[in-house]
Amino acid sequence: GTSDLNVSAVALLTGTDFSIDSETCTGAPVAPTASCTVNVVFSPTSAALLSDTVQITSDAPTSIDTASVDGTGVQGAIAIVSPATLDFGSVGVGLTSPPLTAQLTNTGNEPLAISAAPAVVGNADFVLVNETCSDAAVLQPGEDCLAEVQYSPSAVGPSLGGTLDFTTDLGTSSVVLAGDGVVGPIASVSPPTLDFGVVGVGNSS
Repeated sequence: GTSDLNVSAVALLTGTDFSIDSETCTGAPVAPTASCTVNVVFSPTSAALLSDTVQITSDAPTSIDTASVDGTGVQGAIAIVSPATLDFGSVGVGLTSPPLTAQLTNTGNEPLAISAAPAVVGNADFVLVNETCSDAAVLQPGEDCLAEVQYSPSAVGPSLGGTLDFTTDLGTSSVVLAGDGVVGPIASVSPPTLDFGVVGVGNSS
């Protein structure tokens, strides 16, 4: 529109399985062409496809404006890995990157059994250097474990095909490993000679 939007309320129609975590719509007018955000949290109370409606009350002619939210509640453990990709960027051939960390989290409501220690497969340029998952054995709901990977490119160019695999009783969850081998640092001095010419004794050039 061409004038400020005044939002008086942001609410959920039922609020049973969804809740508003935060929002930036109330408290100050929303300027023309600007936007505000509503962050909604999903906490299912049953194993089913669940939905609700976000209602935004304002002085707009269309008020009350709505947005649908939905999610599926499930019973049991849920294995979630993050991030989806560990990208090491450009690293000199023959050098080793600092470690990057991936996380396995049980977002379900029952214990998650770890079947094997995390493993790097598919590309020898990536190496597992530390992990806490085999120590845990079982992740209770809300718990997580970590794995650290380093990258040492063996050749110039992208290193493809590597994954970090977390194996649980639900199967294997993988993090994609990415990196690009580049020519390592080369030290050079320029110019090779500094010629100060003729300078009088007691003077400085």
